[in-house]
This record gives sequence, structure tokens and C-alpha cells, in this order.
Amino acid sequence: MYSVSHRGFTLVEMLVAVSIFAVVMVVSVGTLIVLVTSSSVTQRIQSLTTNLSFATDMMTRDIRTGHTYYCTGSIGGTLPSGTQDCASGETGIVFTNSETDARTAYRFNSSESSLELRIESGSWIRITSPEVTVEDARFYVTGSARGNDTQPRARVVLRGVPTDSTLPVSTFYLQSTLTQRIVDF
Repeated sequence: MYSVSHRGFTLVEMLVAVSIFAVVMVVSVGTLIVLVTSSSVTQRIQSLTTNLSFATDMMTRDIRTGHTYYCTGSIGGTLPSGTQDCASGETGIVFTNSETDARTAYRFNSSESSLELRIESGSWIRITSPEVTVEDARFYVTGSARGNDTQPRARVVLRGVPTDSTLPVSTFYLQSTLTQRIVDF
């Protein structure tokens, strides 16, 4: 007769194979969990950055194309007309929008920790999302008076933090310097 030997894995070989497989799977799952968590944090930081970028771009575009800058620390019921420099920085800026010819204002609202927009006699509108806590915002204006041989220039400086304390991002700083597009000589 013809005899065939059936040889299989020993118990020790099976235990070694299963142990190696288990170690590889534990390391792989741990890495996968870290990647998913990192992706979530990155998406939240991206959302925060996008919001700040949008708010900053909107402000700089409006201010750059506007004219008759009035820099102030207090904006009352009526938006002021005329011009006023503030080389040392203030929390608000008022200007005339070139497209609509309406007086427009941006301000830092410290009680809400946000940036706000107001057009003419309308109400203040928050332009930063609740994801962002704006700790400080300053507007600097020089050369706002007409005919002074200096083109009006404004600078916006922002400082804040994410509202979500679980994000690993610390304080952020943004700055934008712009020159009025309308020639003022």
C-alpha cells in the first residue's frame, strides 16, 4: 500500500503565528485610531483657519476699496463721517464703501470676543464664527486726511484662540496691511 503522511502545524507554531498576527493588528489599529483622530483635529483647524481667512479677506477688501477712513475706539449710534487717523491703534474703523457709498464699520466686540460689521444705521453682524475667540483686534490708520500727500493706509491686527480647548493650536496672530485704492493726492 501506498502511505501518505499528513503533517500539519504544531500547537507551538500556531501559537507563534497567532501571537505575531495579534501584535501586528494591535499596532495597526492603534495607528489607524491616531490617524482618524489627527484627521478630525486637522479638519477642525482647517475650518477655523477658513473662517478667519474669510473674515480677514472681507474686511481688507472692503477697507482697501473704501475711502474716508475714520479710526475710533468707540462707535456710537451714528457712524461718524470725516476722517481720523489712529497710529497707535483702535478697536474700530469706519469708512465709505466705494460700491454702495454707504458708511461701513468693522469693530472688535470684546464682550462677544468677535469681529462685527455694520452698514449705515443697521445692526451689528458677527463675521467670525463661534469656533473662534478673538482676544484682540486693532485697526491702525495713517494718512486719512485728503490732500496731505500721503496715500491712506490701514493695518488690521488680530489675536485669538480656538474656542475648542481640545485643539492643539495655541494663540494665532493675523495681520493685513492695505492701501486705499482710490488715489488721494
